[in-house]
Amino acid sequence: MASTTLFVSNIAESLDESAFQAIYSKHPGFVSSRVRKDKTNSIVGFVEFGTHEQASRAMAVTQGHVSHDQAFAVMFAKSQKRARDDGSRESMGQQRGGGKMSRHNDGVGGGVGGGVGIGVGGSGVSVGVGVGVVG
Repeated sequence: MASTTLFVSNIAESLDESAFQAIYSKHPGFVSSRVRKDKTNSIVGFVEFGTHEQASRAMAVTQGHVSHDQAFAVMFAKSQKRARDDGSRESMGQQRGGGKMSRHNDGVGGGVGGGVGIGVGGSGVSVGVGVGVVG
């Protein structure tokens, strides 16, 4: 399913939420907008549209929009849902081919070039199988 939400970065701290909304609310299909600080304390915004096409048109028009001496960087927002076995970051590493098995296991599996790891919690047993290509 194509995204209907835009992610906007490089927003000036002096631009408040109502001014940000005013920029996007005039575009067809506007549903909502919000701004917040990200992990690095930079201001970012999210803008929801009714359809992917409406969001795409608004992105084309506002890409590079200058507000308070800063040019917006606009892209489609990534999905908030991520495939996880048990919801832990470690399980994501395991799905990608190795790394720490899980926060409940004592072992570390994997190998050069990616691999399969098996850890058994509590016993300290770990088996790692890796296949690397030298070239």
